[in-house]
Amino acid sequence: MTKLSLAKSLGFIAIAISSCATYAETNEDPMVLREIMQGMQLSMQQIEQGIAEKDWDLVSQNAFAIADHPAPPLLEKLRIFAYINTDLGEFKELDKQTHGSAKELAELALREDKAQLQATFTHLQESCVQCHEEFRAEFQAYFYEQN
Repeated sequence: MTKLSLAKSLGFIAIAISSCATYAETNEDPMVLREIMQGMQLSMQQIEQGIAEKDWDLVSQNAFAIADHPAPPLLEKLRIFAYINTDLGEFKELDKQTHGSAKELAELALREDKAQLQATFTHLQESCVQCHEEFRAEFQAYFYEQN
């Protein structure tokens, strides 16, 4: 990468972060991520219900919903990534594990592979919990309690 293209990239990032800050100041709760996470929590509850009732369609639909959950808008993503900063690799790895486990769970449910289903669901739960333990408290304090 040339010095000029690096400078342009850094300039773009600075403008985007500045725009994010302005956006945050003009909105009470600008975090779409909160809605996404609440939807994923509901999907996890539906998966548990589906497993208990052996409703494999319910399990697969909700596991696919987690695997393919929407992403926050670009400016919000930039704010999140700027905050996470040096831990971005770990954050992305945990997100990748969550998506992968959810997709695998959905496929197992479609095949009604009960032998692997519970272990995969446990792995999905663990990836969620690990991410929450690593990022949730500080993230909430930074984005919600400073207002």
